[in-house]
Amino acid sequence: MIKRIPHVGVFLYLTSVALHAEPMSLDRTFGIDGKVTTLIEDKNSAAFAVLIQPDGKIVAGGFVWDPGSKKEDFLLIRYLPNGERDFSFGMRGIVRTDLGGESGKPERIHGLLLQENGKILAVGSTYNNIPNRKTGYNIALARYTDEGSLDQSFGSDGKITLASSENIDEEPLAMVAQDKHVVIVGRRGDKAAIWRADSQGNVDVSFATAGVNALSLPNSVFYAVDVQGDGYIVAAGACPNSDRGEQWLVARFDSDGALDSSQFGSSGLVLGEPLQLFGQARAIRVQVDGKMVVAGKKASSLIDSDFNFGLARFTSFGARDSHTFGSAGAIDTDMGSFNDSVYGLEIQNIHEEWRIVSVGVGGIGTSLAFAVARHTEDGRPDTKFIFQLGSENASSAYAVAVQTDWKLVIVGSQKTEGQTGFGLVRIVP
Repeated sequence: MIKRIPHVGVFLYLTSVALHAEPMSLDRTFGIDGKVTTLIEDKNSAAFAVLIQPDGKIVAGGFVWDPGSKKEDFLLIRYLPNGERDFSFGMRGIVRTDLGGESGKPERIHGLLLQENGKILAVGSTYNNIPNRKTGYNIALARYTDEGSLDQSFGSDGKITLASSENIDEEPLAMVAQDKHVVIVGRRGDKAAIWRADSQGNVDVSFATAGVNALSLPNSVFYAVDVQGDGYIVAAGACPNSDRGEQWLVARFDSDGALDSSQFGSSGLVLGEPLQLFGQARAIRVQVDGKMVVAGKKASSLIDSDFNFGLARFTSFGARDSHTFGSAGAIDTDMGSFNDSVYGLEIQNIHEEWRIVSVGVGGIGTSLAFAVARHTEDGRPDTKFIFQLGSENASSAYAVAVQTDWKLVIVGSQKTEGQTGFGLVRIVP
């Protein structure tokens, strides 16, 4: 049974220092007062990825967890432009896919792509019991038709598990299209890694070494990826700093998967500690001019445990954009908690002026909340928006997409009636 929850007792905190654009507001034509929560029977779920189809329909992807069997599965839900579930997709708008993973282990979608043929590609992780391996985290891909059926022309019954022949965990955390390929980033063993596959999910053995390039940095990870106009691939993540904490990590790879060690940063990497970027870089977007905006959770020093929304901008070659963005190329925004973190990032056009939108988790009092911050192209604060979707104070935002009318669709999780489900909001620019 699917429950649609009326939103009562909604808490809202909005501040605005609008310069030329209007303050953001919830789109009252979407769901109930701009918000949608979808619960799956007695199971918990959350959305980590979102895409907008050309017809305006919204596809959200994440996971569903059954507390009885302790089993997680991929979960897709498609919504009509007004926020109602699209009953023409899957089973009354919902598609649940078992990738064969073991009970008690994560099996969740981390990235979605709409391919040129209109099919929906999902990437995530699964844990399989593979003979002769001690560990079993692997990259999992599933492809769906526009009606929500698994695409039988893709892999085995619409599913592919890219299992390493070595005794190494491989965990994907983001995906982006590159020409006729898909680029996936995450972690291989304890090192940040990048993979490439063709549009049919086959590993591209011409990329890097047999399709994968793992950094030499121990305990590193990539959380996000994007492609520059010249074909270079940029990835953002985290690695250890000098005091047992974490620092931001940005890397650039050429189109063949090799680190751009001759042009970008230092040997192809930009490390956050020398730039006072402590914490995790969780999102990256390339601007039309080639500059990169990177966002995540940011502390001001090695010993600071209070994290804010952090934004930094770099030139296409990894230098800080210290003259035209923020304060020395970076920005901190307090979003109300001690562990604020950006998880999603997009570039928005408002009346022919570019805005940088970051979404994630902030706080209202001691409760988690959806948090949205918008900055001008040069890094000045424009609007921040902190709110909860329901009466139980536990909302988290994980991804954002921009519609053709520049409205923002944000997805994440919302706890309602003791159960966690998909949470969506749409915001008017």
